[in-house]
Amino acid sequence: MHRSIRALSVSLPLVVAALPANEAEACGPGPDVDACWYADEWAELVPVNAAAIPIDGVLVLQGAQTGNSPDAEWLAAIELTVTRDGQPIAGALETTEVDDVLVWRPAAPLVPGATYQVTGSLDNPDGDPEGYECGPDLLPLAFEFHADAGPAASLASATLSTEASVLVIPRLVLDELVCCDGAMPVLEQNEDCAYVPEWDHGDCVTTLARGRLQVVGKVADLPASTLSMTSRRMVVGGSQMLPILGAEPTVVYDDPTCTRVKLRNLANGETVQSEETCHGEDLPLGDQPVDPAPQLAELCQGPPYVCELHESELWWNPSACSPWPEDAGTTGDTTGEPETGGDTTGEPETSGPGTGATETSGETTGGPETGGPGTGETETDGASSGLPTTGGAGTDGPTTGGAATEGPTTGGAGTDGDATGAPGTTGDSQGSDTQGQDDTAGSGCGCAARPEAEGFVLAGLFLLTRRRRRTH
Repeated sequence: MHRSIRALSVSLPLVVAALPANEAEACGPGPDVDACWYADEWAELVPVNAAAIPIDGVLVLQGAQTGNSPDAEWLAAIELTVTRDGQPIAGALETTEVDDVLVWRPAAPLVPGATYQVTGSLDNPDGDPEGYECGPDLLPLAFEFHADAGPAASLASATLSTEASVLVIPRLVLDELVCCDGAMPVLEQNEDCAYVPEWDHGDCVTTLARGRLQVVGKVADLPASTLSMTSRRMVVGGSQMLPILGAEPTVVYDDPTCTRVKLRNLANGETVQSEETCHGEDLPLGDQPVDPAPQLAELCQGPPYVCELHESELWWNPSACSPWPEDAGTTGDTTGEPETGGDTTGEPETSGPGTGATETSGETTGGPETGGPGTGETETDGASSGLPTTGGAGTDGPTTGGAATEGPTTGGAGTDGDATGAPGTTGDSQGSDTQGQDDTAGSGCGCAARPEAEGFVLAGLFLLTRRRRRTH
């Protein structure tokens, strides 16, 4: 038997959410990755602005790096030769304020309209983890870039603004679900260390969603050749989010928030920022009811029902169920009602770890700054035909270490100043999610039991084990 989590259809980006009480509790990153995730090496290093570089600009290189070594420690491992018409061009590699982004700075201005050739390599360390081939020992670099007709535009000519919208995120909470066709949800811990409702068969739909404020930084009226060598970040109060490259910086908050967007030229350090703008006072934020009827009609064969929670608050009590809605009655076909025959102790029946998991971490391009937006999808197994495949349950708080609390996700704050190098530690504003820049995975998760369930954990594990053995 296969256990899977059933997600809800919401065609909006997925964001990370902190879920109270019998909802999911994130307590560590715990990514489902192999040993190569922790190998200290680069999988790629590619040019970002090769199509047109201002004559007073820099070549921007963006990489995909795993491990924890600072970018500065890799400069000696990179050989880069730049030529024009066969003649070498002097210049040097430098780090930037954006993780995994380097620049090559020519010693003299580029020749307008000229084409330059680049060759070289990045020497990754020898010795992949045993049994793995994580990446090339020598990463080759070979491409060309083109100089623009003139210098970079001043960032003062850019139009900077922030744009607000509401993300409506389904919340999977045990006592806010309506189920059908024998589904009996139980809280189980997934690979991200979050406790999520899962069920063996049938389907469940939530009746609760949360509106969250999403603010996106916008940049306009700047030539592409200049924009492509700038970093962008959001500033919230006195805190600067991590800078990103080539995407719209985004923050997500539960409450009305005042923000500004900041832009920095990686070639000359010129920096501008927008006026502070406040958003959210007139937007529908917070928990809000969701009508489950349309999804239930699509998913269910039998009548829907709800059940009271077991006293542990870890699963539904199959002996305390009633039809949904309350006036639905109890006559007619009951084949889809919850199964209560046999053992009626109220413990959940399981057949192994759940395969479904609520997705977290960031969006792809343009998402909040801690790893890029999530795809907006929730994993389902192959037997879940007819289930929604967009949207997903979020979690509202931190996803790195400790029990979930209202606060920032894994992306830390950037630096207060504009010096190049690694970001500093000023700290994100409370209650935010930020994305866009990939973070190195943690070393797993150590999850604490939910306080209100501590008295039932050992007994519950024993019963679950006994039940699992019974199903094989």
